[in-house]
Amino acid sequence: FGFTLLPWCEVVLLSPEARVKAPFVGLGVTTQAAASVALASVMGAKAATWHILTGDWLSAEDAVTYGLAEKVLPSSDLLPEALALAHRFAGQPPQAMRVTTRLLRQGRRTGWESALEREYHEMAQLAGGQENIEAIGSFFDRD
Repeated sequence: FGFTLLPWCEVVLLSPEARVKAPFVGLGVTTQAAASVALASVMGAKAATWHILTGDWLSAEDAVTYGLAEKVLPSSDLLPEALALAHRFAGQPPQAMRVTTRLLRQGRRTGWESALEREYHEMAQLAGGQENIEAIGSFFDRD
């Protein structure tokens, strides 16, 4: 779920060990969290299509390259940097932060919300189906 969550986040900081992937097709289902639209709008259609269809891992550095994260930080610096950033945000005028954040989200959510509904419908059709059950079985049967 981490990969599909990234486009929804305002700010993403990752450690070098972080990696994400979209396992959906390999598990016999489809995208969730509007990933069919959100990932393409953030990282580009070709890169999103590649990672969604192949299920290839995406490194922390790749996430920054594709615009899914802002920084890769040493693990020991991750929490202090995140807390410092949170303090910076908290020090901004609250009403201006709320309105600006809402406007930033609203621009991208318009198309994403309809993608959510389409994906929920398709997921309901695929989840628990023969391909999904076989794919999950194969996943647990691996050595």
